[in-house]
Amino acid sequence: MSLIIPAELLQHVETDLSTTALQRIIDGQEKAITKRFGEHEAQTQVFYPNYSNVIYPTRRVSSITAIVERDGNTDTTLSADDYEITNSIRIDRLPDGTNSRTYWAPRVHVTYVPEDEAALRIQVLIDLCRLTIAYNALKRESTGDYSAESKDYQKERLEIMSQLGGRGLA
Repeated sequence: MSLIIPAELLQHVETDLSTTALQRIIDGQEKAITKRFGEHEAQTQVFYPNYSNVIYPTRRVSSITAIVERDGNTDTTLSADDYEITNSIRIDRLPDGTNSRTYWAPRVHVTYVPEDEAALRIQVLIDLCRLTIAYNALKRESTGDYSAESKDYQKERLEIMSQLGGRGLA
C-alpha cells in the first residue's frame, strides 16, 4: 500500500498529469525508497559479522522480533539476554546470556521493527515525485531572453534520499 495517493500528492505539486500517471510515479519512487532503505514496517537483515561482537542495522531499531545465528548447519534463536540494543543504531552480542558467545556467529538474521519514520518517508516521497514531475532531461534551455539551467537530477535525487539517513541497503 502506498504511503500517499495521487490526491495527496496534488496538494504539494501542480501538474496536468492524470491520476494514473501520478500513481505510477508514486509507486516508482516508493519502490526506490524501499529498495534502498527497506520496508516501512518490520524488516529482516542478514549480517556476516566476521568475528565482531557488534552489528549495525540499516535503520534505527525500535524493537527486536528475532535474532537467529547460524554457525555451520546449526541455527540458534537468541534470547533477549544474549544481545543489547545501543542507542537504537547497534546491536551488541553479550557474552553472558542464555546462549553465551563472545562474538556473533558467522551468519546472523535479525528481524526488527524500525523506529517510525513514516512522516519523513512521506516527505521524501513527495520531494522525489516533485523532482520527477519537474524533470525535463535538458541541462539548459533558452528561448529569446529566457534562459534556464536544470540541476543535476541524480545529485538532487541523492540529496533528497539522504534525508532518510546516510546508510542504505544498496
